[in-house]
Amino acid sequence: MLERVSKYELNIYLLKKEKLFLIYKEKEIKMTKIEKILLFLTILIVLFNLTQINVFIFFEEENKIALISFILSMCALILILLIRVSKKIRDKNQ
Repeated sequence: MLERVSKYELNIYLLKKEKLFLIYKEKEIKMTKIEKILLFLTILIVLFNLTQINVFIFFEEENKIALISFILSMCALILILLIRVSKKIRDKNQ
């Protein structure tokens, strides 16, 4: 059976819920700043690895390392962008 809740208890519950929501939003703001910094650093790594590729000696050992680093940094960039898109979709649905 449902219990009867007083207005005082309901107000306390709503205040706690609002406080938790504000804490969540504060953490969300911090995470978006961290995401932007990570995105910027990842783009820098992609550009750096792109400059390390030598097209004239494409199949040398040093060039293979640069290609692998470029591919891995592109994967990291794609993952960060996927996280950003999924958060935008989640926020739109809420």
